[in-house]
Amino acid sequence: MKFGRLTILLLLIPGVAFSQASSGQAGEVQYVEGDVFVGDELVVVDAEKPLVLKLKQRLRTEAGNAEMLFALGSFVRVGTDSEIEMVDAGLTSATIRLHRGSIIIDVFRVWGADSLKVLVGESEMVFTDGGEFRFDLAADGMLSLHVLSGKGVLSALGNDQKLKKKQLAQLSGQGIAVGKFKNFPADSFTAWHEERAETILAAIPKDQRRKKRVGYKDGVFHEARSPFGARDLPDRSSAGL
Repeated sequence: MKFGRLTILLLLIPGVAFSQASSGQAGEVQYVEGDVFVGDELVVVDAEKPLVLKLKQRLRTEAGNAEMLFALGSFVRVGTDSEIEMVDAGLTSATIRLHRGSIIIDVFRVWGADSLKVLVGESEMVFTDGGEFRFDLAADGMLSLHVLSGKGVLSALGNDQKLKKKQLAQLSGQGIAVGKFKNFPADSFTAWHEERAETILAAIPKDQRRKKRVGYKDGVFHEARSPFGARDLPDRSSAGL
């Protein structure tokens, strides 16, 4: 299996402990700040021993943030006082469950139909096009899902709601309400997400940055404008799709 140059270049970021033994597998914890736990164990990123969440393992934050591979070239960033669970993991596919708090999913490439998912309660979000997606789960169970870019399908309460760029979906026991928005909420988590994304982008030489995200729809790959990625991420055949 040929790994993408994005994963390799991440190893070169000063002051960040990315493992040189990186598997590129979904669930690999790439970066943490503050208090982050897997089970009851405090997470310490070790460049020689990458930590990969096993199925059904949970990662939770207290006064901290975490960044984890969601799939090859894509990331899940976890806000403070949040908890996620690894449900399914592979090189180009992943499913996580949000139990509480906030996450931002930065999807570079959707490798196949239903390959990338987020579960919240009885609902399911399937990504169909690369982009940035923020999930906020309130204490009362209401889910707010901001689609800054990209596309996906939110399935809940017997309905399938297609979502696209600049749409906000709010899910409660009453159903799914969809509206519009301009930007992610202006808070410290959004600022941290943007900082991490810029750090990763800065590690990739300009002439090697991909100009498009690649999505998957109705069995066919299609592309949407985007600033980053790597030219030599595996194609469908090398990814086993």
